[in-house]
Amino acid sequence: MHTAEVTRLGWKREAKGNQMIRFTVILLLAAWAVIPTIRAIIITGACRSDEDCMEGKGRPACCSPLNPYTPVRVCKPLGAVGDPCHTATNRMRYPFPGIRTFWRCPCFEGWCVAKPNGKIGTCEVVM
Repeated sequence: MHTAEVTRLGWKREAKGNQMIRFTVILLLAAWAVIPTIRAIIITGACRSDEDCMEGKGRPACCSPLNPYTPVRVCKPLGAVGDPCHTATNRMRYPFPGIRTFWRCPCFEGWCVAKPNGKIGTCEVVM
C-alpha cells in the first residue's frame, strides 16, 4: 500500500466517525425537544377518595397512588387472597376518609400478613 492510499483511507474513517458523532448529537437534540411534550397522559379512573371509587366502580375499590413515584391517584380493586399488600392497611379503616399514601389497596377480606419485620405482605384469610 502506498502512503497516499493509507492517508486517504484514514481520512475516510475519520469522516465516517464525524458523521456518526453528528448523527448522535442530532438524535439527542431531537429527543431533548420531544420528551418534555410527552408528560401529558390521559389516565382514566382518577379519583379523590375511596367513596369516588365505590360510586364509580360499583364494587369495593380504593383510591390510591398509581405507583410509588407519582402523586396521581386512581381507583384500584381491593386485594384478593394472595395479592401483595402493605401491612399499614390493617390499621386503616375502609373506606378511608383521607388521602392514601400507599399504592396498594387494603385486602378485600382477611388481613395483610407479612413476614417478621416486613412491611409488604400478602392478603390472607386469618381464622
